[in-house]
Amino acid sequence: MAAQPPPGPNPYGTPQPGYGNPAPWGGAPAAAQPAVYGAPPAVPGIAAQVATASSAERDGIGLAKIGAIMGVVSQGLFWIGVALFDIIFSSLGTGVVPGWVTPTTAEAVLAMWAVGPVVGVISYLLYYLGFRKIKSAAPDFGSPTVLLLIGLIGFAMLAGGIGLIVGGIISAISSLASGSTGVGFGLGAILTGLALIGFGAILSFIGVIGMVLGNYRAGGRYQESMLRIGGILTIIPFVSIVGFLLCFIGFHNAGKKLASGWQPPTTVTVVQATMVPMAVPYAAQGMPYAAYGAPQAASPYPMAAPQPQPQPMYQQPPQAQTPAYPAQQSYAAATQTAPYGTAPAPAAAPAAAPVASGGAPACKSCGKPTTFVPQYSRYYCYGCAQYA
Repeated sequence: MAAQPPPGPNPYGTPQPGYGNPAPWGGAPAAAQPAVYGAPPAVPGIAAQVATASSAERDGIGLAKIGAIMGVVSQGLFWIGVALFDIIFSSLGTGVVPGWVTPTTAEAVLAMWAVGPVVGVISYLLYYLGFRKIKSAAPDFGSPTVLLLIGLIGFAMLAGGIGLIVGGIISAISSLASGSTGVGFGLGAILTGLALIGFGAILSFIGVIGMVLGNYRAGGRYQESMLRIGGILTIIPFVSIVGFLLCFIGFHNAGKKLASGWQPPTTVTVVQATMVPMAVPYAAQGMPYAAYGAPQAASPYPMAAPQPQPQPMYQQPPQAQTPAYPAQQSYAAATQTAPYGTAPAPAAAPAAAPVASGGAPACKSCGKPTTFVPQYSRYYCYGCAQYA
């Protein structure tokens, strides 16, 4: 077995790893290979990208933590207002009004109900900004971010609808008091406000689902069960304030983990490269393709000269061919006999082949000694590649 020739230049004309040149297909010098087999080479700038993503993720966790505490404040204001309203309403029904129940108390209840939703909208806005920053390091936070954005649009529609209803009621009362004909405008504004409140409520609920989904995924990414439990509790009435409190604790713990150098688990995506086979037409490879019958354009990848194939040391001689039978004579010639009393002519003796000095007959063409092949019982000349 002849030794394989060393790898020559890339037959496509461009330096390539494995063809005697460490440069990639583009011709630029390849990066330094790592010392450990299988370890990927260092990519310039990847460390800066990881540091930037980690910093943005920490900022996102901080915003989400503030959003959770704002949710606690919003829920607290709402439920405190509900409790005060229940006490005031019950006292009015019994006729015994506590001394601390004054018009100012009623105004405070109304203020809590007005400020609580505003704080809640701010909480959702902070959640949206936080999840959007976390998305730079974890793409699966894209869905919660979009759902929260839809919820913010719904809150804006709710505010617009409430404003239209309040303005319509005031306009209608003023028109009735003055005896003018502007009542129709007030009723139209009220109906429009009700429609906006209906659509806004649906979009706001979608935003609530986005917040719950984001908290749950954050619990899985940062390995904080409080975030998962709190995310579920935030959507349940009467215990939603507990859910926001658990989310605040979970985001606080996640921020401490990242600050200490802990990294969340990442998912590695394997991309399979596809090589273009040699049998693909030039058009599929991006090469110019001429019409049928027109001369083809020169390929940008010139082919190298073919390497000579090694020849074996010994070549098996071909099988001897059986000599063809002579042509059949005519029946008359075959049956013709010599005249009576005349002896037939003797057959001519074959010419003797020249004999070489070693005892084997010499080749008639080159005069070299031949070799006896026992398989066919004949002599073979390797110089002329024919039987003697």
